[in-house]
Amino acid sequence: VDVEERACSDAHAADISCIYMLKNMNALVTGDLEGVVCLWDLEAGEKLMSIQLAPEDLEIGAARSSVSFASRPIVSQVCLLDRARLLLAVTHEGKVMTVNTSTGRTLW
Repeated sequence: VDVEERACSDAHAADISCIYMLKNMNALVTGDLEGVVCLWDLEAGEKLMSIQLAPEDLEIGAARSSVSFASRPIVSQVCLLDRARLLLAVTHEGKVMTVNTSTGRTLW
């Protein structure tokens, strides 16, 4: 097991459900079955941020979701946009969360 694989497994308690790599920016995003999303610097081999998706943070389109989860949302897709300034995470139920990677703030 190499250092990056070990670091990734230490950051996620649950199985990883999706991965997105932006090679020209040396960035990687991982999402897991318990709603944790991590942003990685591939060159340094370090985790830059970790976000726990919570049901109250998730939206369907522009309207806040009133769906209640029995457990944490499963992250089914992740990607980076706008030169890795925006992180987009989508749950298996189609709910979306966008995060500013510089500040860690949820945008919508």
